[in-house]
Amino acid sequence: MKKSLSLLLTCALLIPHLSPVQASTPSKAVPKSATHGSKKAPPAPKKSSATSLSLLFVSTPPIPKHLSTNAASFLSPNHLQAFNTWWKSQGMQKSITFKQQHAYLQRPIASVTKLMLAAVSAPLVLHGNPLGCSVTLLEQDRDRVKNTFSQLPENISYTCQDILSVVLTRSDNQSANALARTLFGSHESAVKHMNALAKKLHLSNTHFVDPAGLRAQNHSSAYDLAKLLVFLQTLEQDLGSYSTHTFFKINPRSITFLEPTDRLPPLEVATPATSLTQSVTVKNTNKLVRRWDNLPNTPHILLSKTGFTNEAGRCLVMSTRFSNGTAHFIVLGSKVPGEREQLIESWIQSYTQGSPKSPS
Repeated sequence: MKKSLSLLLTCALLIPHLSPVQASTPSKAVPKSATHGSKKAPPAPKKSSATSLSLLFVSTPPIPKHLSTNAASFLSPNHLQAFNTWWKSQGMQKSITFKQQHAYLQRPIASVTKLMLAAVSAPLVLHGNPLGCSVTLLEQDRDRVKNTFSQLPENISYTCQDILSVVLTRSDNQSANALARTLFGSHESAVKHMNALAKKLHLSNTHFVDPAGLRAQNHSSAYDLAKLLVFLQTLEQDLGSYSTHTFFKINPRSITFLEPTDRLPPLEVATPATSLTQSVTVKNTNKLVRRWDNLPNTPHILLSKTGFTNEAGRCLVMSTRFSNGTAHFIVLGSKVPGEREQLIESWIQSYTQGSPKSPS
């Protein structure tokens, strides 16, 4: 998905004039907006109120070449240690925070949980022979918490890569459970891997209890999720591309991923015959992916994940490529439909259209 970045070139001229708040590591003072005025950081986990909203819009420095790795060594101790060292000394120190509110507040994150499932699944799905990995949705994978349903039929095999795309694009809960069970033996085992990685990345406000994010006990903070987004960019294989399909079509014998801006025929991934009698077209849960595909001069979305439950509210985490670097947008706990997308688009519009000219 290639985007024109001419509009965002303005951002390169903008940054010196934004008076951004320099982000800090948890060992130093946290901005007041993240701690309600406290100078100590990070604060102890707090339960979010019904009206609070967590925001973090941050630009991070480029990933150094020595941190770029393949799926085989993505979760290796050496890579994790190297990333944590870089993050502490360079990554967060040189990040620029444009907007934040309750960034360290621990709160439910709903299906944003699936980003961590994708992280622990990446070495198994993307390394070796990906086409040899298959997933079959079973009755035991059904959502028994929120009683959502999958548009994929049960007892049909799909490639792990197809299911990973469905998990990230459509946020399909039964597919997430099936992927977890297939790769790790059980849903519980997958959760153990997810929590272990959160601990290794020092995500102190993050904990998971199910792989799909159905329960309110799956929680994190905007700061932790920003760090996770950056870590995912160290993977050489483009994991984010699995989250940015605009539409996909479930056919009786295949899954077809559709990109409206592609001039080439859509890629069709063969799967066994299903019991479907007609095709079902399913859209990405992130409205910005669908909206920006049809507009020129919009940011290039690197990775995207939405989430919604009554407990978590409407959540959206997203990485985008700007002309001068990468920006991450985290919105958690919105109670108003469309607010999470509007907050991001308003920020981009106001600062690109209203930026002053660069000094000569």
